[in-house]
Amino acid sequence: AQPPHLEIFVDPNGGDDGSLGTAVESSLRTVHAARESVRQLLASNPGVDVTVQLLPGVHNVGSRPLELTSADSGRNGAVVTWRSHDSSLPAVVGAPIKIQGWKPHATIKGAMTAPLPANITKGSALRQLWVGGKRAQRTRVYGKLITNQGHDG
Repeated sequence: AQPPHLEIFVDPNGGDDGSLGTAVESSLRTVHAARESVRQLLASNPGVDVTVQLLPGVHNVGSRPLELTSADSGRNGAVVTWRSHDSSLPAVVGAPIKIQGWKPHATIKGAMTAPLPANITKGSALRQLWVGGKRAQRTRVYGKLITNQGHDG
């Protein structure tokens, strides 16, 4: 027999963290509230499978990371799954950083530069760039081109 299965829905654009989020119409707003809802469901329904359905949009984790521990895992053979509700309109989980103070680069014509906030570690992998609410194409940086100078392949 299949174990019982419950779903939690998270809508970053219109949810309400005051419910359990067990229907699209009563979606939660944050992934942090979803984690708490998963914990409540697991405590009251041992052995239940739970799927957290992330509705399309950017799920901002805010100023603290989303920490998942063993308390957020299924028990008694059950499974907890976090997934994008609609694969054609993916959900993005992250901590958006607003960059301000853009100015023309001192030596590269057409390039812009801005300081990163102090809490961003130098060398951090910044994966996406959004401009005016739309994902922008990032500049690609390639290492120094090394040519074969008179040597055979």
